[in-house]
Amino acid sequence: MKALHSYANLVDDHPEQHSGPLCSEANKGEVSVEALNTSVEWRRPEAKLARLNKALLRLIGTLTASEFTRAKDVDAVREILRNTLLTEFLSERMLYAVAGPQGAGKTTLMRELYGLDPTWLRANPGLGEAVPILVVESEIESAQGTFWEVADVGDETHLVNRKVAPPEWQSGAKALGESVMVLELRVPMTFFGVPGMGFLLLPGYEMGDEDLPWQELMRRALIASPGAVVVTDEQLMATAQQERIVEDLRKLYRGAIRPTVCVSRTETLQSAESRQALTERAAAVFSVHPSSVVLTGTGDEYLKGWSDQLRSCIGSEQDPSSSRPLQLQQLVRILDVELRRILRSLEDEAQVDDLLESLGF
Repeated sequence: MKALHSYANLVDDHPEQHSGPLCSEANKGEVSVEALNTSVEWRRPEAKLARLNKALLRLIGTLTASEFTRAKDVDAVREILRNTLLTEFLSERMLYAVAGPQGAGKTTLMRELYGLDPTWLRANPGLGEAVPILVVESEIESAQGTFWEVADVGDETHLVNRKVAPPEWQSGAKALGESVMVLELRVPMTFFGVPGMGFLLLPGYEMGDEDLPWQELMRRALIASPGAVVVTDEQLMATAQQERIVEDLRKLYRGAIRPTVCVSRTETLQSAESRQALTERAAAVFSVHPSSVVLTGTGDEYLKGWSDQLRSCIGSEQDPSSSRPLQLQQLVRILDVELRRILRSLEDEAQVDDLLESLGF
């Protein structure tokens, strides 16, 4: 177990904390920015994340090929791979997280921006997508749904990208299949105009114990996201759920990133006074400047005005370099957490050693 002992030098025995050489003694559980800046090993932790994902793919192939493998072990590794792949994909693309409660209008926002019809994204209030979706601008003329999935190619296990028809896409957006890791919707370059830019459409925020996966998704979105777009409406802003979202965003972003706030369903709001009052109210709720609030809605004519404002707001409010230290902290944390999960799920010492040695431990 040489590799496991090497890894033990990096992390302690408490799953809830990281107190290895990258942590300051005064702030247990937090990664030291000074250590990150000087550590050659962690200066580009995205590289280690990619190595982890390749190792996990090999591990899945080994587990599925063995007649002695427990089904729960394969399922556990697949779930870990979904999380780490999403994190890696986010680190390779400039995607803005789109967050908000169920029924806030997140899906409608994406449909309006990219001229999408219900065959790809259905706008059912409170019944939106159940898994995160990468909405990525590409040099194409119409939307393409794709699945990133695990597949055997020859004697090896690889991650492959497969185009899917709308019915299969809709099923995947509600519940991922066994082999599907990440959903990506490629759209024409009609908003940012840059290949690889776009949005991460998050499932709706729900209060209670079930909100924990949402919080973890937001942390992963923070890894490479230059900012967040929070969608709300006039009624939701008065709810306790909205207050919880605001508090979570403050904890996650720690002032490094100011969200852009989109207030949906405002196309019928005509008077300048009413629009100004709603803008100021949203700014107060989310503790942002009124210039960071965009009133959105449906309709081609209305879209022309607010889409330009949203583009300008995103471009002027976000400085990706300012959040880099926080991104590194979160990425190291995720690597730590996921490695712990893998080690706990595997009973075969040879498999553990092979995995850790492939990561350089």
